[in-house]
Amino acid sequence: MILLSRRRYSLDPDLRISIDDSVPRALRRSNIPLILSYFSSLATAFTAASSSTPKCSSSSSGGFVGAGGSRVRLGPGRASRGSRATREVRHSVDTCYIDKSSSAELQEEINSMFRRYQNTAKCYVYLSDVSMRKRKASDRFSECTWESAFRSSRWFTRGWTLQELLAPGPDSVEFFSQEGDRLGDKRTLERYIYEITGIPITALRGTPLSQFDVDNRFLWAENRHTTREEDKVYSLFGIFDIQIPLYGEGRDKAFQRLREEIDKPLKGLDRLPFAADAPFNSYSKQHLPTCFPDTRVDLLQQIYSWADEQDERGIFWLNGLAGTGKSTIARTIARRYFDQKRLGASFFFSRGGGDVSHASKFFTSFAVQLARNVPQIQRFISDAIIEQNDIAKQSLRDQWRQLVLRPLLRLDSSSSPSSYVLIVDALDECDSEDDIRMILQLLTEARTLKRVRLRVFLTSRPEIPVRHSMYRIPQAEHQDFVLQSIPLAIVNHDISAATACRFIHDGREFAERRLSLILQSDASATAPERHLDEIYTTVLKIFIRHGYDTFERECILSRCYNQSFWVDDRLAHRTLADNCIRLMSDSLKQDIFRQEAPGTFVAAVGSSRREQFVSPEARYACLYWVQHLHKSDSQLYDNGQVHQFLQVHLLHWLEVLGWIGKTSEGIYAILSLEAKILASKSPNLYAFIHDAKRFALYNRSVTEQAPLQLYCSALVFAPENSIVRRQFKDIPLWIQRKPKMQADWSATLQTLEGHLNCVRTVAFSPDGKQVVSGSVDKTIRLWDAATGAALQTLEGHSGSVRLVTFSPDSKQVMSGSDNGIVRLWNVVTGAALRTLEVHLGSVTSVAFSPDGNITRTLFTVNN
Repeated sequence: MILLSRRRYSLDPDLRISIDDSVPRALRRSNIPLILSYFSSLATAFTAASSSTPKCSSSSSGGFVGAGGSRVRLGPGRASRGSRATREVRHSVDTCYIDKSSSAELQEEINSMFRRYQNTAKCYVYLSDVSMRKRKASDRFSECTWESAFRSSRWFTRGWTLQELLAPGPDSVEFFSQEGDRLGDKRTLERYIYEITGIPITALRGTPLSQFDVDNRFLWAENRHTTREEDKVYSLFGIFDIQIPLYGEGRDKAFQRLREEIDKPLKGLDRLPFAADAPFNSYSKQHLPTCFPDTRVDLLQQIYSWADEQDERGIFWLNGLAGTGKSTIARTIARRYFDQKRLGASFFFSRGGGDVSHASKFFTSFAVQLARNVPQIQRFISDAIIEQNDIAKQSLRDQWRQLVLRPLLRLDSSSSPSSYVLIVDALDECDSEDDIRMILQLLTEARTLKRVRLRVFLTSRPEIPVRHSMYRIPQAEHQDFVLQSIPLAIVNHDISAATACRFIHDGREFAERRLSLILQSDASATAPERHLDEIYTTVLKIFIRHGYDTFERECILSRCYNQSFWVDDRLAHRTLADNCIRLMSDSLKQDIFRQEAPGTFVAAVGSSRREQFVSPEARYACLYWVQHLHKSDSQLYDNGQVHQFLQVHLLHWLEVLGWIGKTSEGIYAILSLEAKILASKSPNLYAFIHDAKRFALYNRSVTEQAPLQLYCSALVFAPENSIVRRQFKDIPLWIQRKPKMQADWSATLQTLEGHLNCVRTVAFSPDGKQVVSGSVDKTIRLWDAATGAALQTLEGHSGSVRLVTFSPDSKQVMSGSDNGIVRLWNVVTGAALRTLEVHLGSVTSVAFSPDGNITRTLFTVNN
């Protein structure tokens, strides 16, 4: 093989190559600029007695012995005696020779060989066992045989030639026959080379080898041989981008050391907690479906276009009610990009699902999957783990930035796809609202990646924490799709197709008969709804006839024209609300987690213990019973079911919501009940709900931190005439001296606590959903106006914050400080969007223009 190198080595202009008579005349006459050995295995098959190994370094003289003993001599001056050709050299020359007597040279050359081949401009392969012999006219059985000879050439069986084949570019390796005729290059012969070696064509075309599975790369060398057995391992160093010392220890130990070096980055990943059920293709999810062919076509294409094109919106939020197919779509998206090797990671939340019901293993699971799916990033994630061995115990923010964002920032786009897709399914089922907000806030930081784009596909129900957080992200940074907004005709088509397929498939030996029943309905003769109803009617009749009672009846809520299968949705919600109240009445009680100590903090109770004492059914009932009640359109009355339930279990219900991090959901539910009840028709129930609202708002903070305080300090410090205090009067006996409290609730609805110094400025958002405050402690805080929950803390001012105001769309906040600084903030991410240092004194006025255009927003006055 001849290497025309781009490296620093060069020869004097008068240097000439002497070619022995043993080199075929045709080769000497060929257009190969430089000629090296004509031995079949590219100058790497040496006689058993030879102490040489291929070398990629410059030499002004030297050579090697081929199998036939012929020698190519390199030297200055004229050709040696007997030479028939001389050529002037004006290129860098790489010869193939290493002096094994020098261990230092041997080690340096073998470890750097692959990189030097990569820097090679041209590699010429002369195959002496491949001939271009033409068929003689008199010999009808003889034909051009170079293709079969090429397939069986010994060059493809040598160990060292693997890196010589893969390291140079696809147009850099050219093959020549015994006669010196050009056979083609690596690109034009790629089909032959793939069939001979099993090396994928993408690898031959230059795709980074790190993107191919480790075991597959070992298979490429399985049938190759070297004179020394350990050389077979050493020849793989470049294939795995590994550099380790050489010991001459034999093949097995050399292989063991190579494998340990390859696996080293993965060992660090063992320290990261991993949620086994999180990936879309986990064992537990193997039987869950993806979208049927020809369903969700337009929606899937819209998502694919967003993920594949240069869309500036880095997040795609697919939201929809329960049962609308969000997870099925997410699995379909995940499968597509997994097959394309562009799936970075996936995390499918599941309420009550152990490790996938909370976020403690969210980013660590992402990091493990990224390391597996994107091999180039393994060492960067491993470095982060080594630098901070307690990273799994640190905050979500630190885990995201150290294990995901920073490694991706270090990734070279030239050696990897330009974008990867992250999939987060059912985010609303994460058990902590604060974690939901934090996850969304952090995922928006993916926009800072420049060389590699990260696309985040997110699904959830339109729950409050997700919805509010998404609305605070600038519209230019995310794309939304509401599944309920899909045209009815498309929904009908998809549901009818899925229902028919499932019905036919489950029929097993009766599948053909079931298909005939379905086909009896004329889709073209009826409206889509009627066609769907005919399918449902056919299916239900078959199922009911054979005693099946588990068919998913909710698919035909308020839709089927056959009255015998009609389901009244309001009645269904009434039934669900009744069952939720009945379940809570049977299961809720004081100190449900058996903590005993009233000062126990939520953080001290692990998620596994929460799941042990609160079943998924009870959790669902606590969260959604009021929603079902609303959708049932039921009227609420004094001493009715709801009134009686709350008189016994209000504190038990609030306690559970506190333990599972859903206190704000409870406050919203109470507000919803208050709005539903007519004070004139149910005065006692209305008064109780109103008092419960004041009680819950006043004690929100303590409920979120230590729920058992509901039975102690919350009651003790409630007003004397509080209905809740009088109803739940069994204050613990160990509280012997009770404070004298005011008679009624004061005009103060809520107290928002968190600032470390006095508050100088407050403002409501235009939509009335948030409050912003600025303090002498140099921070800005955002609050949920309905529940009083702290949403965000904005830090960055170096002086006291004097003024704050919301933008007209409630998505940004402007602040001014005493030291003349004006800052513009994104309220969901907390990022400072703009800083203006234009004032000599303190800022006394800030405002947005009515249209919210940033370029015309600032009106400031100095002292």
